[in-house]
Amino acid sequence: PTDTPSPTPSATPTPEATYPPSPISTPTFTPTPVTTPTDTPTATPTDTPTVVPTDTPSPTPSPTPSMTPTSEATYPPSPISTPTFTPTPTDTPTDTPTATPTVAPTDTPSPTPSPTPSATPTPEATYPPSPISTPTFTPTPAANTPEAELPVPAGTPVIAKVEIVWPHGGLPAERAMLANITAYIFLDDALSPPPCDWDPTVRLWMAVNDLPARPVQVGKRRLLTERGRSFPVWDFNDVNVGAARIPRNRLHFFVTVDGAPTRRNIWVHAIDGRTVSPQPVRPQGVVSAPPAALDARIQAVSLRGDASIERTERLDITALLTERDSLRAIPPGLNWHPTVRLHWSVNAESEPDFRHTIVGTPREVAEDGLTYLVWDFRDVYVGLARNPANRYAFWITVDGVPTASGVWVYGTDVRTRYPRVDLPSRSCLS
Repeated sequence: PTDTPSPTPSATPTPEATYPPSPISTPTFTPTPVTTPTDTPTATPTDTPTVVPTDTPSPTPSPTPSMTPTSEATYPPSPISTPTFTPTPTDTPTDTPTATPTVAPTDTPSPTPSPTPSATPTPEATYPPSPISTPTFTPTPAANTPEAELPVPAGTPVIAKVEIVWPHGGLPAERAMLANITAYIFLDDALSPPPCDWDPTVRLWMAVNDLPARPVQVGKRRLLTERGRSFPVWDFNDVNVGAARIPRNRLHFFVTVDGAPTRRNIWVHAIDGRTVSPQPVRPQGVVSAPPAALDARIQAVSLRGDASIERTERLDITALLTERDSLRAIPPGLNWHPTVRLHWSVNAESEPDFRHTIVGTPREVAEDGLTYLVWDFRDVYVGLARNPANRYAFWITVDGVPTASGVWVYGTDVRTRYPRVDLPSRSCLS
């Protein structure tokens, strides 16, 4: 009986050489990885299983096992999986001695490992055909596209899109109080990003129901890397969306860039997705001079032909202009002839080129002893909304005058359904 326990201590090392061979691999690496491993990888796998455990206990003090986890951490490359399958721990040392660690760095140029992680996704970056072969932008992009390095000139038209609206906690509209919103800005329809260091004032606007939109927040620029492409985005955090918890309310979000004509998209956050007819307002007077800034409202919409969304192709829209923050309208005798435009977008896409806007025709309205102007837009095409998956958004601008417009949406279900987030055509340039 007393003899039985004594062999047990000698067996104790074997459990320490526990099967995940990685801890043992590093110890052998510390002494002389070149001599011992190469001589015994396959020649003595079965003869020395017990010899390795006895060797390992003594080097065990070296805390290099912390290095071994790194080899496990690089498990995706699969070199480490092979050592594990080797019958004996002795084989593991030969494979583990940083064969794997060195492989991982070599994927990313070892001189500067930290920047190159962004280069690692380069294969993915070439995903949308060839325009993205410019992920090798990091080295010397200037030679290929020098013009992209220049700052964006003031007045250059841009595309600003609300790409993400994330209610805190992923709550539905009927419960969410706050949301984080992210917008992307592009220089053209090819989705070219602006320069990495471009930092204009980007504003988030919100229009509640038919009311003119008001600025909510100025965005904070952040450099984002997605699928191997780096580009600036603008974040608006903790935006109050509590009004949408009331079923009759709809919140319309869009983004503009100060000093740049902005082609926008409209994000609709609401519980009820049905189209609602605009609620017209009555002016409370008229201005005596052209206003410095305007509010615009879509006052009325009438469908042509069969009055159903599923069959209607065209409709007429009427808009009212008032002085900013008042209900004083434009009188016919003011001798002011502004160019009033109707803009539109489909789903989560930005509006088409500015040339596709519709210019309104002024018309006099007399009611309650007050005569004022409204602008009519005839024969507006809405045929895409016959497909329940599509919806239109409409808003107004006035050439040369800052205009805060309400938004009217039209379709079977006007809510935004978390579209696919856009990816720029290439990385931005510094």
